[in-house]
Amino acid sequence: MSQGAGGDGPLARWMMLLLRLAIGGVFVYASVDKCLHPDRFADIVADYQLLPPAVVNVFSVVLPWVELLTGVLLFLGAWIEAATLVAGGMTVMFIGAVAASVVRGTEHFHCGCFSTALGDPTDGTGLLLRDIALLLACAALWLLCRRSESRA
Repeated sequence: MSQGAGGDGPLARWMMLLLRLAIGGVFVYASVDKCLHPDRFADIVADYQLLPPAVVNVFSVVLPWVELLTGVLLFLGAWIEAATLVAGGMTVMFIGAVAASVVRGTEHFHCGCFSTALGDPTDGTGLLLRDIALLLACAALWLLCRRSESRA
């Protein structure tokens, strides 16, 4: 007998797979351009004015690779719980950075989320909503992992 979304049943397994692929895909996609253009990403990170200048370059090189590794782990189904916590932690960091920009009155800016190209500025409120949805997806996946482990 299947236990539904809260247990180890087929629905829970399908939900975990869907969430893993969606979250993993977001992080892999978000990392690619930043990995290829760390110099341009560093300029975007510096524009947030949240990190000391001495840290910006290291952060701009390391973050995209952490995003890529996290996304790949989720995609492959390896270390799902840990990768989900890292993804959630990064998402909280992204929410904080965007919220800081919005609070400072910068409603439209280049977020560097998926591209380092300086196209049209992004709406900060829309970014916050998107990142909150991503955080909720991470929380749902983590909870499904925990429930699955507790029933094993």
